[in-house]
Amino acid sequence: MVWAILAAACSGASPTAPSQASARSLVLAGNLVFIDIEVGQTATATFTIANTGTEPLTVTSITGTGMLPSQATLNWSAGTIAAGGTQPVVVAYRPTTPGSFSGNLIVTGDQTSGVNTLAYTATAIPATPFAGAWSGTYTVTDCQGGGSAQAVICSPPSGTRPGGAFPAGTILPITMNLTQVGNGVSGTLALGIVTGEVTGVVDAKGLLTLRGTPAGGPFSAEIVHWSTRVIGTTMDGVASYRVTVTGASGVGGLVTSLVMTRQ
Repeated sequence: MVWAILAAACSGASPTAPSQASARSLVLAGNLVFIDIEVGQTATATFTIANTGTEPLTVTSITGTGMLPSQATLNWSAGTIAAGGTQPVVVAYRPTTPGSFSGNLIVTGDQTSGVNTLAYTATAIPATPFAGAWSGTYTVTDCQGGGSAQAVICSPPSGTRPGGAFPAGTILPITMNLTQVGNGVSGTLALGIVTGEVTGVVDAKGLLTLRGTPAGGPFSAEIVHWSTRVIGTTMDGVASYRVTVTGASGVGGLVTSLVMTRQ
């Protein structure tokens, strides 16, 4: 169940007679730290409730302070723990808003001693929606080639001699059509006539990495590096390719910067 956010922390166990001090002793243990969890994704952590006393301990609720309780669920929140027994509790954190949060979990029961609070920290980062159709341009910032591929791929025009297909400074169209499930991305990439299937992963910082080998006409472009980020309706970043040409020896290496907008 989704926890209620408390306005103030509950106090510890009520005073009891010294002869009952260890009858039901509550001990909490665990490391509740959630770092860079993307909004809409789920991360889990486990803490343990132990009863080190001599009688059964009844837990009636687990609540908390701060933002985490309203964005998390528990697999256990009430029940009886035998004397000397333990109860693991899995916290499934699924943030709905970005930000950094901290507070305490509060275990309420009939304990006669012990500490009933456990600190947590959580950092949620914005979702990075790469899914959809994108179009824009990429600029070749560097092109280095070997063999006869150098002239076909990288050479700049000189006088009446035409240059290669991708000399430095060339600006060409790029389009993408992507789907995203969790942090997995797949779809198609088109660099002009060079098209193909691509797959990738979005990391915890919101950066997309792609892999694939689009091809078209005499060219084949293997993605060596791809790093893009979405800000609003714009995707930008850098990419590099290893380009081969049918009938030419050697390869060309392209380094590019790109900017695309969501369609």
